[in-house]
Amino acid sequence: MKIEKARDIIGGYAKWWSDSVELHEAGEAVRLVCPMLDRNNDHMSIYLADDPVTGGYVLTDLGEISDDLDASGCDVLGSTARAKKLEQTLCGYGLKRKDSEIYALADEDNLFQRMNMLMQGMASVDDLFYTAKDSVRQIFLEEVAEWLDAHEIRATRNAIFTGRSGLDVKFDFVIPKTVGKAPERLI
Repeated sequence: MKIEKARDIIGGYAKWWSDSVELHEAGEAVRLVCPMLDRNNDHMSIYLADDPVTGGYVLTDLGEISDDLDASGCDVLGSTARAKKLEQTLCGYGLKRKDSEIYALADEDNLFQRMNMLMQGMASVDDLFYTAKDSVRQIFLEEVAEWLDAHEIRATRNAIFTGRSGLDVKFDFVIPKTVGKAPERLI
């Protein structure tokens, strides 16, 4: 491929991106609904407003990413480890946080770079969903199942047994007994 063709492709991509952004007035700000998708396949939004203090701009998600994580069962600020990861992520993109809101301040010279960093930071924070206990548990269970399969260990998943008390107990895996070698194992 030649450089000129690559430049045409980049120009086409920039035009597609620009044409795909929807603009909506939102109080004193403008909401930019971007073609970039979050983990729910929803378009991510940036709110752009004038900064009366600096004369520059304020770019924010208005807390949409963190609030969605919280609504999905991933309380980012409720866990010390997740809160630390959040701060590291934001710091890596040069972003700030106020409560659940992720934001950046920009001026004419760095506006486009800050917009880009905010979008990337929002996507990275959205990925913290995969640190939620249920997500980590599901990934772990899949890895255990793959390990059992790789070692040709027969197992039944999600077995429920009723105990003497009449209460049901769920086990993630049951490895059947091998006559004369090993008893049944409940995992």
